[in-house]
Amino acid sequence: MWSGSFATRANTGDPQREQKHRRAPGEDSYSEIRSSPAMTRYRSSGIRALAENAVPLARRQRSQWQSRTSPMGPTISNWKPPQRHAPRISFGSVALSLGTPASRCSIMDRDLNATLKVAMTALNRWSGARQNLIVPFGTSASSVFGVRINGATHFLRLTSQSFRTVADVTLELSFLHHLCSQRVRVAMPVASIHDRTVERVGGYHAALFRRAPGLRVTPEARLWNRAFFREWGRTLAFQHQAARTFCSALPGWRQDWRREPVLVEGLKYIRVNDKELAHCVDAILAELDLQGDAFGDVGMIHADLGPQNFRYDPQIGITAFDFDNCCRHWFLYDLAVALSVLRLRPEREQLVQWIFEGYRDLHPLPGDPGLLRLLLRLRLLYVYCDRLYSFGAAPGPDQTDILRGFRDRLILGEVW
Repeated sequence: MWSGSFATRANTGDPQREQKHRRAPGEDSYSEIRSSPAMTRYRSSGIRALAENAVPLARRQRSQWQSRTSPMGPTISNWKPPQRHAPRISFGSVALSLGTPASRCSIMDRDLNATLKVAMTALNRWSGARQNLIVPFGTSASSVFGVRINGATHFLRLTSQSFRTVADVTLELSFLHHLCSQRVRVAMPVASIHDRTVERVGGYHAALFRRAPGLRVTPEARLWNRAFFREWGRTLAFQHQAARTFCSALPGWRQDWRREPVLVEGLKYIRVNDKELAHCVDAILAELDLQGDAFGDVGMIHADLGPQNFRYDPQIGITAFDFDNCCRHWFLYDLAVALSVLRLRPEREQLVQWIFEGYRDLHPLPGDPGLLRLLLRLRLLYVYCDRLYSFGAAPGPDQTDILRGFRDRLILGEVW
C-alpha cells in the first residue's frame, strides 16, 4: 500500500457546471457506496412539492433563490437547471423523479412538514431571515435547510436532542471558533438574536451556518488535480496544528472517540447478534490498543473531511464544514478517513501521495503511515455501526445488502 506508508449533514457552496454527479447531503464518502440511510435516523425526508417540481439538491446562486408568490408559507423555487436526464432525488428509501406518484410521498410529507414547522420557528431566532423561503437539503444525522439571511445564503441545521446533547453541539461549535481564531477556514455559526449559537426549538438543537465559498470537486471536474489534493492534505495538517492548542472542559463523548454513541451501540449489537464479526472486531480493537503509540499524537479532529464536507476555491483554498463527528482521536485517523474516499479510484496511489505531499508542507505525517490499513478497518467498522443505527431493527433488502457488503469486507480485511 504505502511504504512507511469513509449520513444525516449541512452542505454549502455554489454549483459547478462541469460536474455531472451530485450526492445528497448526508451521503457518506466511504467507498463510493451510497451511505445516506434508506430510512434516516429521524425519517425526515422529501416533500411532495420537491418531488413534483424535481428541484435538484444543488447549491443555489442568488438568482435562483426566488419564491413563488403565495400566502401558503414556505415555497421552493420554480427554477430548474438544465438536466441531461430526468433528475432523481433520493429521500430515505424512495428515489423521486418526475412523475413520482403522490402516494409515495405521503409518509415523507408528514415528517418533513413537521420539521419545516420547527425550521420556521427556529428562523425567528435569527434576525434578517426570509421566512417564506426554506429549501430542504435532505437529512442524515440532522435535517438541513437552505435559507436566506440578510440576502445571503445560510444553512439551518436541526439536530434531534435525542441524538446530540447541548454539550455535544456546544463543544463542536467551540472547536469551530478555535479553528477560526487560528486562521483555519471553516463555515462559521451565526449568533442568534439572543447571542447564542445553539437554540433549543421543538425537541431540536438549531444552529445556523454561513455558506462555505467555492465548489464541491468531483472526479469529473477539471479541479480534480494535484493542486486540489495537495490543498486537501494542507488543510488536514493546518487543522491538526490548530487542534494541538484546543482544550475544553465540557463533558461528553467528543473527549474520547471510543465513547461515540453510534460506535458503542453498534459494538453492543454485534457482540450479541454476530459472533463471527464480534471476534473480528475484538481483534481490530486489540490491535489498535497494541499499536496506540505508533499512531502518533491525539487531538480534536474533523473525522469526516472528504469533498462532501468542504468546498474548494483555488484562490483561497478549502473551507470545511459539518464538524458533527469531531472528537479527540489520532490525527492519523483523520488522514485514513480522507483516504477512504479514494478506495475505488484507479489512480488512488498517486492521489494519496499528493495528499501526503500537502500535509508534509506544514507538518510531518502524524504517525506511521504503515498503520493506515488498520485505521481504515476502524473507519469501516464505524461506518458499519452507523448503518446499523441508521437502518434500524428491520432494514430493507437494499439496506441488508449494504450491511452484508460492509460486514464481509470487515471480516476479509478488504479496506483498500
